[in-house]
Amino acid sequence: MYLVPDIRETRVWQEAREEGRQEGLKEGTKEGIKQGIMEGLKEGLREGMKEGLREGMKDGIALAIEKMAARNIPAEEIAAILEVDMALVRQVCQRSAGRSNG
Repeated sequence: MYLVPDIRETRVWQEAREEGRQEGLKEGTKEGIKQGIMEGLKEGLREGMKEGLREGMKDGIALAIEKMAARNIPAEEIAAILEVDMALVRQVCQRSAGRSNG
């Protein structure tokens, strides 16, 4: 009986296998980088939106404090109405007074 050698032991099969492995590695790396970039962009966008919202809220509260202070509403009342710390009300009022004097 004639015995056929195991094909996995041939040089051709081993070279083809290595080429396939290298190609798979290259494609996997490209796909991994692409997915990493997309995840990074999404995370950056989320963080940017959060930061923008925080900054917008701070600016809006500062504007409200300035307008209320211009109507001579006491700082304690402004803090209570806007539910913010007295320190923030004082800080905004001082900054606002400094701009109008400067």
